[in-house]
Amino acid sequence: MYDYQRGDEDYFEAEPDLPAHRDLSVETAHFQVFGVSGTLWCAGMHLSQVLWFVGGLGIVLPLIMWMGARRKNPAIELHGRAIANWMLTQLCIFGVAGIAVFVDPHLAWPLAMVLLLLSITFPLLGTLYALSGIVWGYWFAADFLGQPMQPIPAEVTA
Repeated sequence: MYDYQRGDEDYFEAEPDLPAHRDLSVETAHFQVFGVSGTLWCAGMHLSQVLWFVGGLGIVLPLIMWMGARRKNPAIELHGRAIANWMLTQLCIFGVAGIAVFVDPHLAWPLAMVLLLLSITFPLLGTLYALSGIVWGYWFAADFLGQPMQPIPAEVTA
């Protein structure tokens, strides 16, 4: 476990390929992004995906939030990658469902309904995890941008 008080760097050297495994709750909670705490910013990125029905805001807004603040905090970078991975996975699944409509409509509609349900449920789960200081990789999301596929629990709560 990384000790933030002492600056113990041995934890980072043990797993250099897994930056998401470090506890980001302390870093995020005390960091301000455009006047908002880092925890709320990350939660807002996840929650903004639900606005997809408002002229595509659910696609554009989380990406703008991520790109605008990703260099300010490592947690924002990791949350943004998780969101982008999920969005790209959704795009691929919607493409398959679109093709399946022409092949077998009875298969395509249930697939589209399940994806619609997941496109609402997963951002809400991501929001809850982000509020707890946990970087959550969406289930079933392809690993396009290098994000952990399971929740990484916070070892120190803010």
